[in-house]
Amino acid sequence: NRRRDLGLLIFPEPNPRAATTAAPRRIAVRHAAQTEFPDPKKRFDCESLFVWGGAVHTFTKRRSDTWTVLCKLRMESATAGVFEPVAAFDSNGMVTDAAVSPDGRRLAVLTYHCLWMFELPAAGAGTAATTAAPQNPLAGGAVWYRRLKFPADNWQAEGLAFSDARHVLIATEQGGLFTLDTATMTQVAGKK
Repeated sequence: NRRRDLGLLIFPEPNPRAATTAAPRRIAVRHAAQTEFPDPKKRFDCESLFVWGGAVHTFTKRRSDTWTVLCKLRMESATAGVFEPVAAFDSNGMVTDAAVSPDGRRLAVLTYHCLWMFELPAAGAGTAATTAAPQNPLAGGAVWYRRLKFPADNWQAEGLAFSDARHVLIATEQGGLFTLDTATMTQVAGKK
């Protein structure tokens, strides 16, 4: 919310047999909608990043309300880009991570205490290199939701990864690791 030196580091896939490692490439980034530093409403924190349709996307972690803004990176040069707003929704909490399923059909969005899952538009299915993806990954159709329960109320979900097309791993700030079967989620929008 106050920094002007935001950046993405892109690391080459490491070779476990190599004695040396390659240096990461840095891309300077900024939020198109941010005009004040720090932002008085604290709307530009970000902890989630995912690649879909060949593009880098993030969700904002807003500290002033429970809304999140989906942003897509538009490259301005080989070393600089801008995150432009694409869509927004009330996530019922601060977004801490997001991931696309291995089959490219769903997007999971994590907050401290709940998990959302969005069916991705058909043109975005497949590998991350797909270039024909629609602009908005949230416009695909069905939406699922689940409130998360941990051993203690003060635990916070912070990390998310798909272990397969149906199961997600959720890590908490307190060190817990949980598996969630997405079939246990409740569909809240779209055709059933």
